[in-house]
Amino acid sequence: MEKKNYAKLYHRAVEKIRQKPNLVRAIKLADKALVLGFIAAYAVFLAIVLLQKPFDWLYTANKVGLPALCFMAVSLLRRLIKRPRPYEKTGAGIDPLIKKDGEGNSMPSRHLASAAVLSLIFFPECIWLGIVALVATELLSLLRFLQGAHYPTDLLVGDLLGFAFGAIGLLL
Repeated sequence: MEKKNYAKLYHRAVEKIRQKPNLVRAIKLADKALVLGFIAAYAVFLAIVLLQKPFDWLYTANKVGLPALCFMAVSLLRRLIKRPRPYEKTGAGIDPLIKKDGEGNSMPSRHLASAAVLSLIFFPECIWLGIVALVATELLSLLRFLQGAHYPTDLLVGDLLGFAFGAIGLLL
């Protein structure tokens, strides 16, 4: 998507939200809560499932290794692609809803890749947790877009990479 078209899309998406400071704060808080929720859910999940199968190395590699590999692969891709954030002057130059300090490394979204892979890692062990995590993943995608932290394509690629790594785990 051209930077100009993205800037118009973003402006239309957030112009009414921007007028409601409580909603802006709620978006920022929801984003942080979802990220912390994924971290907490994964920690508890690992503690429970790895205690149930402490010597199953393939299982451990699946539940620990795949999310770690996904995180590393996405981090490497971000460094190679070096896509500016939408709010940077070299990006679309938008005024983001939530001010950020970071620069570059917009493509792909590491938050989305991590959330997506964890969603599929959860699924075989606890279907309801997997479903909740899938919904939370897509809500996180919307929140990251509204904040102005990523272009839609950054989010889509992050989602797809996370789901690809998660799918490997489902096959093992």
